[in-house]
Amino acid sequence: MKSHILIIDTAHPTARIILVDDEKTLAVREWPNTPKVGTDLLIYIEEVLQEAGVEKSSLARIGVHAGPGSYGLVRTGIVTGTVLAQAVGAELVSLQGETVDELVENACKIKATPSVVPRYKEVK
Repeated sequence: MKSHILIIDTAHPTARIILVDDEKTLAVREWPNTPKVGTDLLIYIEEVLQEAGVEKSSLARIGVHAGPGSYGLVRTGIVTGTVLAQAVGAELVSLQGETVDELVENACKIKATPSVVPRYKEVK
């Protein structure tokens, strides 16, 4: 049965992967968000799922932080989350929030969306 939620946050200076089941946080992986976040992201997603004993096929939802944040970093998270959601048949959720708790709460309650529209930092 699909019950897990994977949250991807590449909009902040610290990137995060959060794994949730039944509104309970199972795992959090954080690392410095750099231009090579795409490579790190895929590795950490695999590690978090393996450590929790969760198969990708049990992902019911994938929540992706839509920003604001750096153009390349936000897009990397959005593309990774969108492709993964399509591959495993999970719902896609566009998220906002600063803390792990906010992201988990939003990922559990926000309606699914066909796509995530990125929000970027204002250039002054």
